Amino acid sequence: MPDLAAMSSGELIQLMEAAQQAYTSAIERERIEAATAQQQLIALAERLQGKIPALTALASAQADGFDPAQAVRTIAGCLAEVTDLARQSVLIGAQASTSYLASAPAA
Repeated sequence: MPDLAAMSSGELIQLMEAAQQAYTSAIERERIEAATAQQQLIALAERLQGKIPALTALASAQADGFDPAQAVRTIAGCLAEVTDLARQSVLIGAQASTSYLASAPAA
């Protein structure tokens, strides 16, 4: 950090202008990152919601039309996708928090 007390008023003005520009850029970058993370999480939630009809159909299937092997495959596939979506959600959240923490002022 430069010795601010030793700087001229012109140098201080330049430093403040540069700091303001950097701050504005950081705010915009963080806004974009947050919007992207939100869009990614919404897309994951929509994919998860797409699995509900298959599981609902299994729950309401008639005994004579019920294929246990197909039911197990459907449930296993849905669980695998739910697990993957949960992992992706955690990674998106971790990435967003890392970006936030990297931009937070040091204590």
